[in-house]
Amino acid sequence: MKLILTIVLDRDEADFAEANVRFHLNAGVDLVLAAVGDDRVGEALRSFGDQVRVEPKEGSDGALRTRLARRAVSEEGADGVISAEARA
Repeated sequence: MKLILTIVLDRDEADFAEANVRFHLNAGVDLVLAAVGDDRVGEALRSFGDQVRVEPKEGSDGALRTRLARRAVSEEGADGVISAEARA
């Protein structure tokens, strides 16, 4: 079973994003798809290597979440998708 986490991040969420992604990867998530609106956040997530894929945050949060979830299933072969908040 392939489990993918999707997350949409704004500015100044690098610390929260790193902790959130680290937690989920340690809990068994196979891949994280992240849309980020800040270079600092993107760089922080790129430090996870191949386990995290980062793309620019373009469009509304709702549209981004839908696009990431669809990508997780259609392009990455996800069996399950988790949509997370950075500060949750």
